[in-house]
Amino acid sequence: MSADAKPVRHGQMSAGCVSSRPESSVQVTGIEDRIRAGVDVGETVKNGVTILHHTVRFRSPSVVQALIALRANVNPPCKRSGSTSLRKAVWRVTFAAQRRR
Repeated sequence: MSADAKPVRHGQMSAGCVSSRPESSVQVTGIEDRIRAGVDVGETVKNGVTILHHTVRFRSPSVVQALIALRANVNPPCKRSGSTSLRKAVWRVTFAAQRRR
């Protein structure tokens, strides 16, 4: 972290990136800014949920792609359901394809 960077608190990745802003480019920029400030791309919030879990849930493909490019781990399970981000993404794609039939 640079000398002029503000310290970051746990939970800032999730709080700043899963927002009501629909523009994914704004969210990607927010993620990149937080990582430069020292936030861990894999930080968890309650129940072991990561920002990647949230972005898969809220169907933000470009944000998911950016997180994976920034080395977000797709395999940590949610403590409540045991589901991983990768599993949720595959399920959503499969379910959506079945609904279109």
